[in-house]
Amino acid sequence: MSPSPEGVFLRYGGLEPQPTRKLKTDTFSASFCDGMLRYVKAGKTEVVRGVYAAVRDHNWNTIPGTFTLLEEVITASSFHIVFESVHRQADIHFRWRGTLSAEGNSITFDFQGEALSCFRRNRIGFCVLHSMDCAGLPCRVTHVDGSFTEGVFPRLISPHQPFFEIRSISHQIAQDVVCTVGMEGDSFEMEDQRNWTDASYKTYCTPLGLPFPVMIDKGMTIEQRVTISLEGIPDDVMADSENVTLSLQPDVRALPKMGLVIAGHGEPLTMQQQKCLKALRLAHLRCDLRLYQHGWLAILEQAKEQAAQLDSTLELALFVSEQAKGELEALVQVLEQQAIPVARYLLFQKDEISTTASWLELARTILKNAPIAVGTDAFFTELNRHRPPVTAEGIVYSLNPQVHAFDHASLVETLAAQAVTLETARGFTGAAINISPITLKMRWNPNATAADLSVGEDLPAQVDVRQLSIFAAAWTLGSLKYLAEAGADSLTYFETTGWLGVMERESDSPLPRLFPSLPGAVFPLYHIFADFSEFHALRKLVSSEPLQVEATALLKGQREAFLIANFSNETQQVSYVDFVGHWHMRVLDERSVLKAMTEPEAYRTERTLVVLESKLTLPPCSVVRLDRV
Repeated sequence: MSPSPEGVFLRYGGLEPQPTRKLKTDTFSASFCDGMLRYVKAGKTEVVRGVYAAVRDHNWNTIPGTFTLLEEVITASSFHIVFESVHRQADIHFRWRGTLSAEGNSITFDFQGEALSCFRRNRIGFCVLHSMDCAGLPCRVTHVDGSFTEGVFPRLISPHQPFFEIRSISHQIAQDVVCTVGMEGDSFEMEDQRNWTDASYKTYCTPLGLPFPVMIDKGMTIEQRVTISLEGIPDDVMADSENVTLSLQPDVRALPKMGLVIAGHGEPLTMQQQKCLKALRLAHLRCDLRLYQHGWLAILEQAKEQAAQLDSTLELALFVSEQAKGELEALVQVLEQQAIPVARYLLFQKDEISTTASWLELARTILKNAPIAVGTDAFFTELNRHRPPVTAEGIVYSLNPQVHAFDHASLVETLAAQAVTLETARGFTGAAINISPITLKMRWNPNATAADLSVGEDLPAQVDVRQLSIFAAAWTLGSLKYLAEAGADSLTYFETTGWLGVMERESDSPLPRLFPSLPGAVFPLYHIFADFSEFHALRKLVSSEPLQVEATALLKGQREAFLIANFSNETQQVSYVDFVGHWHMRVLDERSVLKAMTEPEAYRTERTLVVLESKLTLPPCSVVRLDRV
């Protein structure tokens, strides 16, 4: 089957990766894209994960910029880039000029901005990202007043800022090699972005202790500078990157219970949808019940019907008010009368960001037939800052990869950070950990200071066109891998059908220009859940380049299969010592994706017999399944 325009489109849902400039000097290598300096390395050693400037509105929304390159001089030993970025949205109009220069052992990044309108902002200026690989490393923080602190990058996720009033941060990146990042033009402080599954520690301008939002007057200027410098040079500074290698670890983990969310559009499941979803062997369906509002009984009735159709139980997310006792008693009466099977309750109080002990104790006197999990319907941040009751038998929080950044590479970075949320949670609870739900975009903004104003976007804010892409399938594989390896007890992803689901509704997409799905088709990520549903456990596979390629080994008795994802838009050569031999192979890429979506059963039965040596070739943006013959 040859590639089709639709297949190429479905690599990334039409959101193709932005062109990236590869920069290299005698000391550094880095990438530069749309005003952001990324993956600054000295040889194989990462120095800084990224440096960028953000314009954040009164609700912490990042206002995108339009970048224009003004000047570029690149030599073998230096680079000098000048560009302009214009940010326009609603009443916001802001322009800044960036100057990025590298020579010798230092890189400087200058920001010169001007407000072209009056608007409210929470932050404007530089952010510096240190990789989460720094966890546990000592560092020296020099403060605005000239004093310094000897500290450590937090190993577990810090609920609050580890450092304040920062002028520079120094840490050792290799033997006898120290990196110092200096920041001028504002007072900076650090937050642990792993709270939101960003794989970094972010040092940002404008301390959160200051009032926000702040009105910016037209004509106001802002100037800042970030300097990255090295003392000493790593031994491998001239080393070239190797091909991707996979190494199998002895760790074996049972797969967590997996489920989906009942679709918010409210339509019943058709016979074909029931057939496709039943094949996923879902342990549960999440149903949200706001017991203080009218209409929850009809929602429960539909949930009961769909759970029966899919041979699943229900994960009931219960939102209660101050009248929780009566609300819960009314629910229990219905559950008992109709013998509705419940896997667990997720208990939330509508006025609390994370459930407190009094509501748990009340619920325990009423909800007797299933375990109760408490926590937050928002990000892990809220759970980490408002720890659950120590008597809880289960906790819950949600995940999504797009709180601070929205490009493909940033989404891939979040995968490893998802596992750290579990490791951190294990540090303050012995309860079962339920992550529910996991979505591509945030469902609601817990940090908004006012209602969002419409900016002319046609797709709802929680919808990402990449839901129907091969990239989303690869991302889902990485998410399942890391969360299962970290020992999650249950995982709830996406919705059953529709824009936020694993397959489309039977009707046409309401906005085919922006979300060009096929009626009744499954999305590529459907096949990841189908693959996992065939197995009971997994073994850990470690990738040498996890931002390019990820993989896991699935087990059931004597059966073993490998799932390998290529996130990049380039062909990747992957080496694994145990690849030698005969395999059945199935590929999900631009050549096969339309069949995978429109004929899922036929696609899943297809296998190609291949004989591998020590390497496997992965097509751009693809997922490959290998089953031992």
